[in-house]
Amino acid sequence: MAVVNNSCLDTRKIPLYIGGMMPISVGWDGSGCLVAAEYALEQINNRLDILPDYELIMLWNDTQCAKDKPLRALYDQVVVSGQTKVAILGPSCSPGVDLLAATSKYWNLLTILFAAFSPALSDRSKHPTVYRTIPIATNVFNDPYIWLIRNYGWSRVAFISKSATSFVMIQDDFVEKASKFNVSVATELIHDSAKNQIELLKNLDIRIIFLYTFEHDARQIFCEAHKSALSGPDIVWVIPTWFRDKWWLINDEKFDCSVEELAEMVEPSLIIGVDVLATSTLNKTTVAGVVSIVRVYTV
Repeated sequence: MAVVNNSCLDTRKIPLYIGGMMPISVGWDGSGCLVAAEYALEQINNRLDILPDYELIMLWNDTQCAKDKPLRALYDQVVVSGQTKVAILGPSCSPGVDLLAATSKYWNLLTILFAAFSPALSDRSKHPTVYRTIPIATNVFNDPYIWLIRNYGWSRVAFISKSATSFVMIQDDFVEKASKFNVSVATELIHDSAKNQIELLKNLDIRIIFLYTFEHDARQIFCEAHKSALSGPDIVWVIPTWFRDKWWLINDEKFDCSVEELAEMVEPSLIIGVDVLATSTLNKTTVAGVVSIVRVYTV
């Protein structure tokens, strides 16, 4: 575990320990989240009107956007470290949060999520100590997806997601919203391979494909699309933009496509990225002295 408090420990103040779970080394590059947390701690610790008698200190683990790492990190934070935690910040990816949230409540740990979109985490009966600073994915992604469909007049699309429960819920919500506008949706779930799913979409002659996956799944999908020749300027891919920069050029030994083959597939393709604008809609001046400008998609 690494320590963050961004200031010399003030022995006159009572330390409050926060357990941080950041995706740093594998999957999604969340190093910017760590920087933001460091800045927030610095801001709070330097203010006299917020917790003036306390010093916030974060001990963080690299949870790698993995399903099993957060639970192990929770054990290290609560049992091994020796410091009593008042809250957990993270983790970032929904599959790992599902297990952690079901456990952290037994320690009455406030769990603050900054990037986990799963709708299941909004169930207060199951997750009474979980709060988040970002909207759920059914609103953040699906509403702009439906806006794109209506704006461009698409009537037949595909939606590919992981087979994890949190992803399936988002896919089901997408299908329900699309059906209200008479849009036909072919749904596919990614398990260990995407070969059959890509071949089916090609046989159905579907040209608009929405992906809601992690980065390595996208490489798998585009690898199979390359081998199936599901490519060209008449195919539109809509993807989330939490992937790393030039994600298709990252060597992935799990698949049998080279970096050059993925580049040949991805770079000429028509790809629309949908990003998350995690800003306030309150129209109030922030600590930084700026006001958020938010575009609302009406579907």
